[in-house]
Amino acid sequence: MGTDYKYNDNWTFRLGGAYDDAAVKSPLNRTARIPDGRRWWASFGLSYEKNNWQFDGGYAHLFVKSAEARHGSEGASEFNAKYNSNANIFSLAAQYKF
Repeated sequence: MGTDYKYNDNWTFRLGGAYDDAAVKSPLNRTARIPDGRRWWASFGLSYEKNNWQFDGGYAHLFVKSAEARHGSEGASEFNAKYNSNANIFSLAAQYKF
């Protein structure tokens, strides 16, 4: 969910948030390569327009719920892990309209 606020002809501000459920539900199917967990997104951004140019910037932070992974069976090596993670995403863009 998000919103745009057009302050004037040059400036636009953006604010948003999202909930993203984990694609892998069971710790038995989760891997160490992609320790997927439920996450909340919080983001904001802005745009500046002048003449035919537009400059955009944005930031998002992902709050990821800790996730567990369990592997192994009788006679095999057992692997149990708990992952704590988060992510920061920065973006910049420029475009020229002609």
